[in-house]
Amino acid sequence: MNPVHELVESSLKALGIAPKDLDVPVHHYGKLDTKKDKIKGEEYYVLGRKKLEETGENAAALRELAIQAGGLQKFDEALGLWQRALPLITDQETAYLNMASLYLQMDRFSEALAVSRKAFERKPGLKEAVCNNALCELYAGDVERAVRGLEKLLAAEPEYPSARIMLAIAYLFQGNKEKGIAQFLRLRIMSSNLAEAILPFARKLAGAGRPEYALLLLDAAIEQRAVNDEILALRRECAGLVAHPISPAVL
Repeated sequence: MNPVHELVESSLKALGIAPKDLDVPVHHYGKLDTKKDKIKGEEYYVLGRKKLEETGENAAALRELAIQAGGLQKFDEALGLWQRALPLITDQETAYLNMASLYLQMDRFSEALAVSRKAFERKPGLKEAVCNNALCELYAGDVERAVRGLEKLLAAEPEYPSARIMLAIAYLFQGNKEKGIAQFLRLRIMSSNLAEAILPFARKLAGAGRPEYALLLLDAAIEQRAVNDEILALRRECAGLVAHPISPAVL
């Protein structure tokens, strides 16, 4: 019944078939073939535009196309679609969360912070909203505010790696190295590759005009032996941006 994001519920209902729960595991391995996934994404994008043209200002069609456009890095278009969807949906926090993610990818940090706060205000108990808002606070806002939110979230969700990485970063920014390192030690148990987990945060901090914060994170990672060539290269780059002497230990 839909060209994309097909659902079987309406067909089952029309046939008088009641859905049942089955004790059958389903393994979803995500996107394993990048080239094939990009082609599929472009095809879904075209179908999504057609669906929107046919249905008009339809909340589901706007949401689907916004997600597809964002995945293809059509950021401005995706933001416009989420703006159009906002008055039509009840879970506006979803739109705000997605918009914050798009703004972050565009390095528009103040705008990311503004919409992430809107998501958090609407659903302060939603862990994705807490985590997203804390991330934006670290890049462009109030570190103390980020710490409070993350500590509360991890008290309820202790096995949430992204939140724990962000809390480690926030503690370092506060000058509380001991607490930051303690979070890294917890993360070592949870992550098989701590260096890879840290890199995106350090890169984004450097891009947000906070290379001194990126340095704090990278130096702590190196101290904990969470290091690879990319960590060292980024460390040298950030050191140059803040005229920070490079320790011989990391050359």
